[in-house]
Amino acid sequence: MNRSVRWGSYAFRSVKDALSGAIKMVATTTIKRRAQVSKQEFQDEYLVKNRPVIVTDAISRWGSEKVWTEEYLTEKFGDLLVQVYDDLFHLEDVTTLQSYFDNYWRIPQIPGKPVPYVRWYTKLRDADFVWADDVFSELADYWTLPYFLPDSGYLLPAHLSPTVTPVADPFPAKGIFISAAGARTKLHKDPWGSDAILCQLHGEKRVIMYPPSCEKALTRGEEVVDIERPDLDVFEDFDDVTPQYDDVLKPGEIILVPAGWYHHFSTLRNSISLTWNFVHTRTWRRFFKYLIEDKPVQDLEVLRYFAKMPH
Repeated sequence: MNRSVRWGSYAFRSVKDALSGAIKMVATTTIKRRAQVSKQEFQDEYLVKNRPVIVTDAISRWGSEKVWTEEYLTEKFGDLLVQVYDDLFHLEDVTTLQSYFDNYWRIPQIPGKPVPYVRWYTKLRDADFVWADDVFSELADYWTLPYFLPDSGYLLPAHLSPTVTPVADPFPAKGIFISAAGARTKLHKDPWGSDAILCQLHGEKRVIMYPPSCEKALTRGEEVVDIERPDLDVFEDFDDVTPQYDDVLKPGEIILVPAGWYHHFSTLRNSISLTWNFVHTRTWRRFFKYLIEDKPVQDLEVLRYFAKMPH
């Protein structure tokens, strides 16, 4: 009879599997951390080469540490409704921000019990919903476009204006992420052939990343392996791949998650983040490749919404 054993955050069916997993964990590395990265270097070395990077000195320029806290957000927006999701992207509930903080942020969680995740998105499709556009408008004075990101040349979102910024302009999957300790976002890759930015404002998150070359071992059709509880009967090749990065994102750090990379986030300490996705002209080939592939209906809805927006 197979008995699963634990090693770190991974599950294995035998002691042999566990030892194999331990070797994998030793093989992983932390993500390169950089400061004073020019726009040109960021594009040449990370966007174009499809490499993750953590920039450590961008958020400190905002001078808004007191804003991105439970206390401030509760005072300003506690009565507003937020989107509450499971450990991937399935909507579980719509409740007040105050309620989420009361039920998950302030009390110890039961080990093994799933912890939901507030993903408070701005509008990304034609639907009446609990969008966060008004909240972003009120917070616009407390953050800026990270200095290393391009301010023009985007394919998604497409803009004819000379400059564009996620502070004021719509971006796909732009949102405020609020997660209590124990919450997670299971392994996945982002849609639209897009790159993603996540700004860690409060608390800590562990991030585990696999390069696009591991896709075959991590997926079966549209299903992606749960790296904390892998079904090795389904994902038979999972033992053959190793995460390239295993790191902890700390307050004040911004991570680039490049297109096609599979990533798993778990919240170590109550966390607040800002995030958005984009496609730049420097990576147009990846975007055009995505456009000719079969796409889920929900992804197409987002593309249609941004395609018909006034630019």
